[in-house]
Amino acid sequence: MGRAMVERGKRVLSVVVVILLSVLLTVPSLAPGSQGLTFKFDPIVVEGNGGFNAAGFTGSGTSEDPYILRDISLNASLELHGIRISNTTAHFRIEGCYVHDAYSPNHDPLDLSESGSGILLVNVTNALIEDCLTEYNVRGVTVVGSSNVTINGSRFINNLRTGVHLLDCSDGTVKVTHSTFLVGNMDTGILIDGCQGVKILGNTIDEGSNGIVLGDSRITTGDNVLNNTIRNTVGSGVMISFGTSENVSGNAISGCFQGVEIDWTDNEVSGNVLSNNTRGILVGTDADRNLISANVIVDGAFGVLISPGQGNEVLDNVIMRMTRSDSAVGIYLGIGEVKDTIVNGNDISGCNVGIRAATLSGQEITGISISNNSISGSVKEGAYLIYTVNSELVNNSFANGGDDGVYLGAGCHDMRVGNNEASYNDGFGLHLRGTDDNVVVSNLFMSNVQEGVYLEEGSGNSIYGNALLFNKDSGRQYSPLRPQAYCGEEGNNWSLGTGNLWADWLSPDDNDDGIVDLPYNLSGGCQDPFPLTSISGLEIPADITPPEVIAHAPQGLDAEQGGAISITFSENMNASSVVVTINLVQTNGIWNDRTFTLGMLMEFETDYSVKVNGRDLAGNNMTEFSWTFRTEGPNATVSGRVIDEDGNALEGVRVVLGSVDVYTGADGRFSLEVAPGNYSFEFWKDDYTARPLSIQVLPGEDQDVGDVEMVYGKEGGISLTSPYIGFVLLTLAILAIGGSMAIYLRRRKR
Repeated sequence: MGRAMVERGKRVLSVVVVILLSVLLTVPSLAPGSQGLTFKFDPIVVEGNGGFNAAGFTGSGTSEDPYILRDISLNASLELHGIRISNTTAHFRIEGCYVHDAYSPNHDPLDLSESGSGILLVNVTNALIEDCLTEYNVRGVTVVGSSNVTINGSRFINNLRTGVHLLDCSDGTVKVTHSTFLVGNMDTGILIDGCQGVKILGNTIDEGSNGIVLGDSRITTGDNVLNNTIRNTVGSGVMISFGTSENVSGNAISGCFQGVEIDWTDNEVSGNVLSNNTRGILVGTDADRNLISANVIVDGAFGVLISPGQGNEVLDNVIMRMTRSDSAVGIYLGIGEVKDTIVNGNDISGCNVGIRAATLSGQEITGISISNNSISGSVKEGAYLIYTVNSELVNNSFANGGDDGVYLGAGCHDMRVGNNEASYNDGFGLHLRGTDDNVVVSNLFMSNVQEGVYLEEGSGNSIYGNALLFNKDSGRQYSPLRPQAYCGEEGNNWSLGTGNLWADWLSPDDNDDGIVDLPYNLSGGCQDPFPLTSISGLEIPADITPPEVIAHAPQGLDAEQGGAISITFSENMNASSVVVTINLVQTNGIWNDRTFTLGMLMEFETDYSVKVNGRDLAGNNMTEFSWTFRTEGPNATVSGRVIDEDGNALEGVRVVLGSVDVYTGADGRFSLEVAPGNYSFEFWKDDYTARPLSIQVLPGEDQDVGDVEMVYGKEGGISLTSPYIGFVLLTLAILAIGGSMAIYLRRRKR
């Protein structure tokens, strides 16, 4: 009886605990120090300095003894505001309070009587809101026409329109610092409208529509958004909608559609870390004269996107891994008439395209300066320009890209492409297609997989004073197979008094005038008439790389009789230095470009050992290369028929000859192709054996071995099943012994 009562008591206690936990979990999160909160359900209203004490504040309103409202939990359900203070000059503080559910169906921020704010301050000075929580209001805190107001260390959760809304605060003394915002899908963390000099410092904002908006319906100016952390917004981390002279610096913004969006003029975005946003920084249409500098932008689709406008500057940013879409770009100018924009000193790496300036036919991008940028590791082009005119591309580096270093396409004209370096790209150093009247001067095109300059279409282009080194694997000696440039149309100039320097065409210069005596032949039929022997300040890298054998034939252990031995080198060789020995005998041959083919035919069934030595044109010795192989003659076909003792064809016999095997068909016939050599046949079929059969296969000589008889039974031959019979018998014996032991043990137990 007593035990039953105890158990029943335990069950009742468990139910009570569950109910209490359920109640606690449904209570809204409280502000810090919530254990001592005083709960209220009516709005707190202060009108003028004399209203503080009546509203429950303590203190005298001086800077040393401010009015204080502390540790209040105010349920403002269906009220227009929880706490409203207006027209005061006294010093006051709201500390450790929790205000929730202030709501108005009218969300117009200009209609203050319908603001729906947890805390509403109108025309006040000397206020501090600290360590508070506002939750599920239309606005967490609204500050209107006020000064010397600080909102610090507070929390704003799921307020319907904004966490903090600052309106018409214009004396530079209002700030929001070190607070946290958890924002609903359609909310904005902080909204600044018609203000001047507001400071937003060190806050953390998660999710929502936008993190911080500067200028919603009227211009705001001179505000500072500094050192905030903003994550995972549907729209922009920071949006300058109607803002000018705004400063957005030192922020960490990640996981947003746009890290920073600028839709107005004369703003600065600098020193931010923008990661994993679809667009790092967007400059919207007609947003002019903005400065974007010294930001780190990583992992997205567009690092900086400049829409039609003028006078914007993109300076000294680090942009990496813009690869999220096929059209991803480090810095994109367009689509539309972008004018007078400066892109200078940026470090762009690992993007699909480094810099793209492109618009549509009938439009032009003009007055662009792309200078002193370093672009490396692009998946496609380092720079891609179309319909770009009266602009310059100067002093940039385009290296290690997966396509062209620079592409100038349709509609590009009156461009200056100068003092750039395009090197180690998988395409062309510079690709010109449909471009006219451009000047390409003093560039370095080096070690690109394709031509250094590829002029596909266009006229009136002048290409001079450039250095082309080792493009298209040209090496240091001219070959008509590897000219370093292509010109597909007449009407272009490959010199302007002097031509270009070609590392594979530096001599002769008998009159010592710095111009090679013979023109340089380009692909496409054009020439550089005055190739240079040197360029002041340019030192052609010395050849210190030893040559290598990059291909040889035959390969593998076996080779066919009658073939030839050939060796292909990695660069032009000093032909007289190349020594090839075969089985210790030096052998001569003929050259075809970089391939040396020996003048001998290989014999049948012979072992060969080949050794190769030599020097390149610069005198670098190669490491001795060697390989061995053995010749075999042409394969031959061996056929026949398998029959039983009565002369009937046997189907399904496995016939093995060396490493080749087949099965006989319904007519008992088989056919195998094997290399020359001596073989012994094997014939396998259940319950059949055959006598051993040896043959010699000669090179290219087919033979028919006739009928091969298999005998039914196991005597004196090879049977596929014979190894398995012993295994089966052994298994049966083991099972029998095991069964006997089991019977014996059961009897012993009885």
